[in-house]
Amino acid sequence: MRRNILVLTPIMVGILAHHFTLGMGFPIPLAITAILVWMMVENREKYMPMIKTG
Repeated sequence: MRRNILVLTPIMVGILAHHFTLGMGFPIPLAITAILVWMMVENREKYMPMIKTG
């Protein structure tokens, strides 16, 4: 699950930037981004070793 979120994050940034640039609707990309953020928050213990140093 951890790698999936790490792969989806830059893809979602690209989708949001694309929709922002073209002036398309934001409801679906924002909903998907909210789900992605929720998954990150729920699994934050698994991400802490990647963030912490030393």
